[in-house]
Amino acid sequence: MLDRLLEIPGLMAAYCLKALSALLLAPASELSIPSLFIAFVIAVGWLSRRHLRAGLPVRARAVLRLVFPRRWWLSRSAWLDARLLLLNLLVFGVILTGAIISHRVVSGGLGHLLAEAFGPASPTGIPPLVGTVLLTVALFLAYELAYWVYHYLSHVVPALWELHKVHHSAEVLTPLTNSRVHPLESLLLLNTMAVFLGVTDGAVTYLLGQPTQQLTIANANLIVVVFTYLIAHLHHTHVWIPFTGFWGKVLISPAHHQIHHSTNPVHFNKNMGSVLAIWDWLFGTLHIPAKNRERLTFGLGDGEVTEHTVTQELFRPVHALAELSGATASPARRSATDDAPARP
Repeated sequence: MLDRLLEIPGLMAAYCLKALSALLLAPASELSIPSLFIAFVIAVGWLSRRHLRAGLPVRARAVLRLVFPRRWWLSRSAWLDARLLLLNLLVFGVILTGAIISHRVVSGGLGHLLAEAFGPASPTGIPPLVGTVLLTVALFLAYELAYWVYHYLSHVVPALWELHKVHHSAEVLTPLTNSRVHPLESLLLLNTMAVFLGVTDGAVTYLLGQPTQQLTIANANLIVVVFTYLIAHLHHTHVWIPFTGFWGKVLISPAHHQIHHSTNPVHFNKNMGSVLAIWDWLFGTLHIPAKNRERLTFGLGDGEVTEHTVTQELFRPVHALAELSGATASPARRSATDDAPARP
């Protein structure tokens, strides 16, 4: 018994090392070193271009100060991002792994139901490569729709908003802010995505009439990974890269998402998408940014004190949910259809 207890620290250290290695080195990781480096290069290139167009000299130190402003890394908000990232990765990651619905299970179950209802699917004769591309695009669209649906609900359903407040309490935006989430929200979001992806996978595979696999990088959808490398990290930064016109209706630019975090009531409940703006465009929640940088402030902006401590962010939502369940608390925000604007 004692020998097994003595093994626990070593096992925990091995698990932590493996988790951190996957986070930083896995090609499809949202915080992989290569993807962060590409985001850095894009940010430097964009800011240098802005300097040149303004007739200003491009100096390495000045550009680096713009990319890594001191107010980022010295802020309590940014340091909380890092602590919540590690907590979710190393502690709650073990719990969440066993609580997420497998989209493969949903896909297989739907395929079985369709076969029972309509009979075995007849092969369409579509070339395998075409089928693979169709499934890859369909799963990417399903991923984006699932994200939009859950994100929208997290802003208009009071109980979900209490969890989502953890993310919106960030007062500076850094790439680590993407991981500033309550573990219960991670659980709900990942299960929502599993259902959407499973239904889409099962339906498309049945319609194709043949086993089909999506294009992947490290078991992640190829299109999702590409957008992660090119744009996703810059969403949670201060670098104002706007997509306007047609592209502003198709893709969520960094400026789109900065507007989403704004405390300006005009921006509340806008730009809910992950990398696609089409669902916001279709459902009336799109706010296309201006070409020139807008002055924005981030955070809850509702008078609620944000201490930027792990304890507050983990237990404030639990306390608020307890109040809501007892019908003692008023809704945190109104529906997006109400006359008055809701909170961000």
